[in-house]
Amino acid sequence: MAKKLLIIGAGVEQVPAIQIAKEMGYFVITSDYNPKAPGMSLADASFIISTNDKKGNLELARKEQIDGVMTVCSETAIPVMGHVCEQLGLPGFTLDTAVKSTNKGAMRKAMEEYNVPMPARVFVDTYEEVEEFTNQHAGPWVLKPSDSSGQRGTNKIEDRDKLQWAFEEAKRFSTDDKVLLDQFISGQEINVCAIVKNGETHILSLADRNTLPSPHFGIAVLHIAPPNINNEEAEAVKEVARGAVEAIGLKNGIAYPQIIVTKEGPRLIEIAARMPGGYNREMAMNLSGVDMIKAQILLALGEKFELEDLQENKRYAASGVKLLTSVDYPNLTGKSIESLKGEDEALKVSGMQSCKFHLSVGDEIPDLENSVGRFAALIAGGDSKQQVLDTLEEAKSKLIISVK
Repeated sequence: MAKKLLIIGAGVEQVPAIQIAKEMGYFVITSDYNPKAPGMSLADASFIISTNDKKGNLELARKEQIDGVMTVCSETAIPVMGHVCEQLGLPGFTLDTAVKSTNKGAMRKAMEEYNVPMPARVFVDTYEEVEEFTNQHAGPWVLKPSDSSGQRGTNKIEDRDKLQWAFEEAKRFSTDDKVLLDQFISGQEINVCAIVKNGETHILSLADRNTLPSPHFGIAVLHIAPPNINNEEAEAVKEVARGAVEAIGLKNGIAYPQIIVTKEGPRLIEIAARMPGGYNREMAMNLSGVDMIKAQILLALGEKFELEDLQENKRYAASGVKLLTSVDYPNLTGKSIESLKGEDEALKVSGMQSCKFHLSVGDEIPDLENSVGRFAALIAGGDSKQQVLDTLEEAKSKLIISVK
């Protein structure tokens, strides 16, 4: 009898995991609050349960007698996963690891215990505490919710007069009413994709994470590899990444550390115990030949495998993901799409692998308020970083978006 795998979430980002798990011969169950989520009809069984419903997903897991549980890209599902794994003794990670990878206060404490370098930061409940920290540490400063994702409620502040607004904005998106306040440090941001197997961290890829300035601070619009750091810096980044994995207690699963390389060395911004969004999975697969989704499925079910056995895909020296937003099309923002043309032409550009639109005819081009506003992605592989960048720009030039 096929093993049963519960995939929490049935949205667009979970669809590949549902499809791959079924291809691997497993019985796939999904849970999502949206009965029309695309993965609901693809799974062997689906249930209308929210991704952040610990009790509901645990009851489902018990009733269906699942053998493993996982999610893809969903931050809110991570504590639910940890809860289900812990309660049922399933492979995966504990609730403690889940909390340390999603709550920035618990994460900070864990990093301090393991001497993982981070920017100067504090967690505050009141604006008076904001004033105290900013009097001690020169700006700019970054304020963000303690437990949110997708850059919601996150702002970089240079003008002290805007600190109180940023504090209130971050608090609005925080579920525990706490705000994370960082001293901003400059440097190259690096995305790290890794597989953790039996406590050993295997780095699949390092890539530059290029983001927009305020008012869209922190929203990534380009992932490109190889990164703009030297070999010594790359090794230091890997060391910080491994330390962060150890600090949160992750033994089996996917790790996604985000690290900034400064003049004083790399500093951890944060780490997630989940598959990254922004098509970093495709980036990592291009660079390593390994599909993180396949690895996560096997880890979630406690299957035995060697990482080398998963190197099934073509490897590239360079890879990139360009994410399109209203910043690319400022005159179209808020307008309804009449037609989308040029996708086939874009895919004909040498090196192009995929052109993904998250909008359809009739939808409006969204204003870029957080990562959800990234409405399309171009993915390419090649022999060099410049070749990939040229490919992405040429492909973008082929796209024609008409609005009403």
